[in-house]
Order: sequence, then structure tokens, then C-alpha cells
Amino acid sequence: MQKDQQQTAIIQPLDATDTVESSVDALAQGEAENAEVAEFNRLMRERETRKKKRVVHRIIAVAVVAVLIIGFMVVHATITPSDGGVSPVSTATVERGHFVDQVSSTGSIEPINSTVVAPQIDGTIGEVKVQEGATVNAGDVLFTINNDKLDSDVNQADLALRAANSNLNAVQQQVNQINATIGQARNQDGEEGQAAADDAAGQLPAAQSGVESAQVAVQQAQATYDETVAQANKRTVTAPVSGTVLTMNAVPGAAIGASSDGSSTSAGADGKPLCQIADLSQMKVNVNINELDITKVAKDQSAKVTFSAVPGLTLDAKVDTIASTTSQLADSSAGGQSGNGGVGYAVRLIIPAPDPKLKPGMTASVKITMQSIDNALMVPLAAIVDEGKESSAVMLETNAETHEFKRVRVTVKAKNNTKAVVEGNVSKGDVIMLDGASAADNTGDAASSTSQTAASDERAR
Repeated sequence: MQKDQQQTAIIQPLDATDTVESSVDALAQGEAENAEVAEFNRLMRERETRKKKRVVHRIIAVAVVAVLIIGFMVVHATITPSDGGVSPVSTATVERGHFVDQVSSTGSIEPINSTVVAPQIDGTIGEVKVQEGATVNAGDVLFTINNDKLDSDVNQADLALRAANSNLNAVQQQVNQINATIGQARNQDGEEGQAAADDAAGQLPAAQSGVESAQVAVQQAQATYDETVAQANKRTVTAPVSGTVLTMNAVPGAAIGASSDGSSTSAGADGKPLCQIADLSQMKVNVNINELDITKVAKDQSAKVTFSAVPGLTLDAKVDTIASTTSQLADSSAGGQSGNGGVGYAVRLIIPAPDPKLKPGMTASVKITMQSIDNALMVPLAAIVDEGKESSAVMLETNAETHEFKRVRVTVKAKNNTKAVVEGNVSKGDVIMLDGASAADNTGDAASSTSQTAASDERAR
């Protein structure tokens, strides 16, 4: 019975109070669990954020290290040859060959001798016999001039000369007649013959005086005629010298007028000479040489001349004259060493055998050879170490594997803008350091020390 009572008590339902308390406990437990979950999730989110930040920082660090490594590799590659040796300097090779020192400039070609043909009389151009470019000899007719007054003057002078000669003949005949009368009268006997002779003899002085006056008149008329004819002959203009006709501005029908200095003008010629003749068998080039180079330029030095108007043509020339006074150099785009402005000196060069295609006024580029040495031992100018007191040296490579260098003294015999001719303990094919002066600033073996250190570092790696 007690057992039945216990069983009944077990299945007996809870009262209302117990049910409410159980619900409250369960709700409280659920809220606590939710709070723990929320806190857990927050902590996980913070952890994840910190993890992401660490990853980003690691990526940035790796990138920086990578950049540094790449930079180091690039720099290392520029100073490390592919064969594993170390060469921290630039080098060049000693050469043997032809050395030349030149100076360049630009000018224009002109004839050595040129003559302007200037008519000496007024008038109008008649016939033009030659054209520009023609070759003429001295005395050849160039053109003629029409002048009606000269024609009239010649006619009048001719008439005057004819009249003077006619008068001279007349008075001379009179004298001859008087002399004949005197001779006949003296051949007669008696006083009558003598009287006739005396009478005729009395007329003779006057007649002889008339002859003398007539002779003077003839001489004067002849001089006038000769002068008039000479002036009229100027209507034909001839070449005063042999050469090439450079200009011919004479136009048929154009008026010309002689000036007091012998020059002339023609209508429509814009003040240019009517005709100009030049000897083109030789030509000249006038250039300006910078004061830095003029001391190395001397008479009879050889030169090469090229022409922009005639590509491919190169002619020989020689220095003829060098000005003793300065001239102002103009800026030039020709690249000449002497056309960049400043103080310069005028130099004239002669082209002994010009090409027929050349015309006066064409641009000419000149290279004057100031020094030429065959079989010369040459090094780049950048390899020369100036030791002062006219002493020089180069940094010579003594070990091709370790790139060791030593200072070697040399004598500079000549130099141009890029190379120097040297004598000393160097030979063709020797490797020398460029910009050796920088390596030799500290000690004579500074370059060797640098190369040895680099080689040691390479072996350590």
C-alpha cells in the first residue's frame, strides 16, 4: 500500500507555482546562454580583425623586403659582370692609328678676283652679246650702247677735220705757187723779171704763216676727232679681263648713266652692277675661328671643304691669310666649333681647283687640320690623369680577373676634343680606366684597393 502511494506521488502533476518557477529559471538560463554566445562572437570578431591586421602587416613587410632585394639585385647587376667578376669602373682600350686634330667652321665661297664692268657713257642698252655663266676672254664684246649725240659728235669732228685738211692743202698750194712764181721770174732777164720775183717773194711769208696756222688747225681737228671717236667707241662694252660672267643686268632698251666714279646704273637693275666678271679658276672661303683655336691655325695648313648645295662634293683647301684683329662671331647652327658666338679671327682659305658646279655665295663647311700624326698611340681624353707640372698618368689594368689597376705615367704628345696621343709604359690593347682622375684622388692605388675589396666581397658571398 505504501508502494502504491509512492507511485501515485511520482506521477502526481506539479501545481501551478512549481510550473512558473521552472519557466522563470529556464528563461534566465536561456538569457545567460545568449549573452555568453554574443560575448563569444564579439571576441571571435575582434580576434579575426587582429588576425587580418597581422596578415596585412606581414604582406607589407614582405613587399618592402622584396623591393629592397630587387633594388639590391639591380644595383649589383650593374656592377657585376656575367662571368662572376667585379668591375666597378668603366674602362677603354689603348688604340694605335691615325690621329687628327681639326677645327670646324662655316662660311661662303667667293671668287678671288672679281671685276665690275661699268660703262663710261650715257645712253641706252643696245645689243647684249653674252649671258650670265658665259666664259669670256679679255676684249670680247659684252653689250653695246646707243647714243645719238656721240654719232653726231663723230660726224661733226670728221667734217671739221676734213675742212682743216682742205684748208691746209689750199694754203700749201698757195705757198707752192708763190715759190714757183719766184723761180720763173728769176729765170727772166731784165728788171721786169727781177721785179716779179721780188713781188712774189714778198707774198711768201704770209702764205707760209697761213700754212702753219692750217697745220695747227688740222692737229686740233684731228685731236677732237680722235677723242670723239674714242668716246664713241665706248658704246661697245668689252670684257676688261678673262673669266666667268657672274651677273648680267644689261637689258636692251634700258637707260644707263655714267657716274663720276666710273660706276653705272641701269633702269630696273635695282642698283646692281650691269655686269660682273670673276676668275673662278680659284675660289676663297672666309670663316671665323674662335680665339681658343686660332693659336693652332697657321698659313698653308690643309683643309677639307664640303657644300650643302652639292652633297658628296669634298674639295681640298689651304689656309691663306689669318687676320691679326678680332671679329665678333655670330651664333651658328652648323655645329662648327667656331660659330657659337664670342671673339674670333677671320681666316681665308683658298680652293685651288673648284668644281664647275659651285657658285659664288654658296655655303661652305670647312675642317682645318691643325695636327696629324700617323701610327699614334691613343687613349680617350677621359682616361688622362693630370698630375700637374705637365705630368700625366693613366690607370692601367694589371689583373683582368680581379680588375686591379695601377697608376702609370705617360707623356701627352697631342690631343683633340676626344683623344690624346701618349707615350709611356702602355701598349696597344691595354685596358685603362676611364675617369681615372677620380680613382687617383686619394692614392695612386685607390682603384686597385677598390677592386680588391669588391673581389673579396664576391669571394665571401
